[in-house]
Amino acid sequence: GWGVLGGAFLQSALVAGGVRALGLCLRPLGGAFEAGAGPAAWVGSAPLAALQLGGPLGSALSTRFGPRPVAMAGGNPPTPSADLEPHPLPRPRPRVPPLPPTGLGWALVFTPSLGTVGRYFPARRALATGLAVSGASVSGLVLGPLVPLLLDAYGWRGALLLLAAVSFNLVAAGALLRPLPVPNEPPGPPRNRAGLAQLLCHGPFLRYAAAFVLVDAGYYVPFVHGEARAHEVGCDERRAGLVMAAMAAVDGGG
Repeated sequence: GWGVLGGAFLQSALVAGGVRALGLCLRPLGGAFEAGAGPAAWVGSAPLAALQLGGPLGSALSTRFGPRPVAMAGGNPPTPSADLEPHPLPRPRPRVPPLPPTGLGWALVFTPSLGTVGRYFPARRALATGLAVSGASVSGLVLGPLVPLLLDAYGWRGALLLLAAVSFNLVAAGALLRPLPVPNEPPGPPRNRAGLAQLLCHGPFLRYAAAFVLVDAGYYVPFVHGEARAHEVGCDERRAGLVMAAMAAVDGGG
């Protein structure tokens, strides 16, 4: 059980680390592609949208094939830097290509890992889930000051290549998600499934989903735009990274 929790912790750190690292790379990316802040923000928002919208897909595939192969497959998407062309895009419509394959891979990792943790710790599910997702704050504390140093040393493309290489540890972390069979339940997908229409008419589920929609509508905005805002108030790259690290610390404390 603790090995599964450790794997989920590492996956949370790598997925959230990728999100926050992209936020720190938006200014260099916008300059390389001659794009403004709005088009450059797609680099961060498109993977986040794919991560959120791909949650049901990750859950369905995990139910059908098991969490381990799905999470390991999700750790092998195209790397962020491979999705970006090195040449400036023509004016007057400069834009930066989004990265939905990366976000979809994150969805295949994140949802099965949290589901597996819940099955291993039914009595302490809230505590185990909190420990698993705390990896996001740890990665934010590390990457906040580290990413500006990587950008100075290797540029945005080299920094993203290094971060992508680190993110391939999602495959190893996914291998730790040993499926736990439920007693008296045959292997494979469950036979009795609540219909989608019945689920969408379930009041507690709708309230729960609405609460998460409201939370996610604003939760990721500081991680995508916080670095740019720090520059607007006079912070350099390294101080902006420290601001992002402080945000991660507050997030972990919560």
